Amino acid sequence: MSTPLPKNTMLLLDHCEKFGVEKTWQGLVDDSLPAVRIDAKTGEHSRIEPEIWSKLAKVVVHTVEDGREIARNVEMHPFDMLAGGNLSWLLRHDQDRILVPDFAAIRAAMEASQTFPPSPPSPSDVYMSPFMEMMLTAIKHFDITAEKYAHVKKATLEEYFKAQKLPDGTSVSPSMAGSMATFIRPVQAMKGGQKRAG
Repeated sequence: MSTPLPKNTMLLLDHCEKFGVEKTWQGLVDDSLPAVRIDAKTGEHSRIEPEIWSKLAKVVVHTVEDGREIARNVEMHPFDMLAGGNLSWLLRHDQDRILVPDFAAIRAAMEASQTFPPSPPSPSDVYMSPFMEMMLTAIKHFDITAEKYAHVKKATLEEYFKAQKLPDGTSVSPSMAGSMATFIRPVQAMKGGQKRAG
């Protein structure tokens, strides 16, 4: 029974199969896909430097000629070795493994660990007081946004609100109109007027 892979890693040859040899090899060369060799006997981890993937690898190729097996030392490019699924030139033991990061698993784990603040409720989902409804109507009427608000002065908004009527027919008081005019504008609009010269 094989030992489970360390968390958020995958076998190098599995990466080749999933993403293609060319993409895998390029990541190994530019070090965006760091590779680690795990010694099957000692469990020791050793980094495989990116330069390795650009150098010719010396390997032993076994062929059969005239019924006899002949072993020859040849040099092959690592890309061809990956494509052939043969990493023997990098392994010390038959059970050694070469691992690379499983970025998809890492990204999923990061997203799962994040806590996001709840989205604000839609106006249709909550009770809206008459004052809140007036404020929303004013925002649409004057086309106020977080970036666009300077075209409407606070005094103009106050006059607008004072001209409105509540459901019971009463007018909005000047103090309430002032508060509403303040609250429908962005925070940056509350930082005061222009600085005095000198």
